[in-house]
Amino acid sequence: CVQGIYGSCFSPSRDPQGVGPWGRTEYIDDRSADKLKSIMGSYYDFFPFSSDPEPTYSVPTNDEHLGLVITAALPTIDATDTFFGVTGVDISMDVVFHEVANFNIGKYSYAFLVDREDGRVLIHRNLPKPMEWLSQPTFLSLESMESALRSREITKILNGDTGDYFTTVKVPIARGNAQFDGAVTIEKEATFYYEP
Repeated sequence: CVQGIYGSCFSPSRDPQGVGPWGRTEYIDDRSADKLKSIMGSYYDFFPFSSDPEPTYSVPTNDEHLGLVITAALPTIDATDTFFGVTGVDISMDVVFHEVANFNIGKYSYAFLVDREDGRVLIHRNLPKPMEWLSQPTFLSLESMESALRSREITKILNGDTGDYFTTVKVPIARGNAQFDGAVTIEKEATFYYEP
């Protein structure tokens, strides 16, 4: 990123929930529309290119019609391997991860989904379901959502290992109407099963 040529760089202290790679930004208003072609024409020159790429996925955002979505994007190339754009699609997390979001085997069992790249929990019983988000999502780390997991187990999960971990967890149980009567906490034996 070169200051002043392509706009300002993202700050190293930027919001970790932000979308997109580290890079540059440029604000273009209606009076500067003629700059758009030259700026966007060179934007993708800064990214590595492969003729057989893997899709790039965004962090989840809230769509008013689809609920929580992730965007998958690929470079678009012609028959001569010349890059000419990007193709993207929004994917509803409710559709793709329906089984995780609605996992219900037994009274205390649940499933959750973790972004291995940064350890954020994307789907969890203590978060709204993908279609129920009313605003842009805020995700917490795996350590925050599952305090019973040891750091060694969290590292295994984030490394994409397969395994299980047996421990004791604290489970809140509603006393009648949880809103008015509160809850008690009981200890239960639990096994965490994980796989990529």
